[in-house]
This record gives sequence, C-alpha cells and structure tokens, in this order.
Amino acid sequence: MNNLTELYGKIKTFAENHNMINEFFVANTEDDLNNREFNFKTLALLLLEANISRDLNSPIYTLDFGAIVIDRIEDDNDLGSIMSSEENLFIIGQLQDYLLQEGYDVDFDNVELVSALGEEYNITSAMSDFSVVLARKPYTRGIDD
Repeated sequence: MNNLTELYGKIKTFAENHNMINEFFVANTEDDLNNREFNFKTLALLLLEANISRDLNSPIYTLDFGAIVIDRIEDDNDLGSIMSSEENLFIIGQLQDYLLQEGYDVDFDNVELVSALGEEYNITSAMSDFSVVLARKPYTRGIDD
C-alpha cells in the first residue's frame, strides 16, 4: 500500500539525490514560503487538500500538492533568467517522471513560471499543482470507536 509517509520519503529522496537541488522542505502554509530564507535551488512541497473516495468499491485518497522550484540569478541577466526557468521546469518534469516510475498515479497540472526582482539578485520559480492517488485499506477493518 502506498501512503503519505512513503510518498514524502520518495520525494525527499528525489530532492536529496538530484544534482540540481540544494534544499528540500515541506511548507506548512504559504506564509512559510514568504518568510523563509532559501538555499538556492530549492524544491518546496505544500500539501493542499485531500479527497477520500470509495467509488466502485476502490478505496483511495486523492491528495493535492503544490511543488515549487525556486532559484536565484544575477540581476539584469536575461540569458540567466531563461536558463534558470528552463532548469526549474526540467526539475518539475523529472519529479513527475520519478513519481510515475515509482508507481504513483500522479497528474501534474499547468506549470506556472514566475520571476521576481530582488535588490541584489532576481528570483525565478516554477510552480505546479499535482495530484497523487494513494490506496486506502478496505472498509472491512474495524472502526476505532
């Protein structure tokens, strides 16, 4: 059975072993993202919501996540901005491929590319929501009253 703890471990392993990622963390809220000092290139994961289903007697959880890759580039560097955005998009694509290879039923939505100006450097990011389907245990188990 796939569960949320195993999924977290897989994504953490992906981030720790990926040569382009320097930092991985799970953000509890969007404020965690806004109030954090980043070690660039960063992969952040945000748990958004979950749906519980038993359609066709197939018990599943469908969990929605946000994946964000954040990078820093030199100020006034058009080529650096393009290259950084390309790398961020590449990492999101590899995360999707990795999860599929690990047997997760995963769907990634549109990837939003965002750039922001800083005082000493600029920030590029790629953000995508994705859904993962995890199996639930059958309802024949006892209910914890």
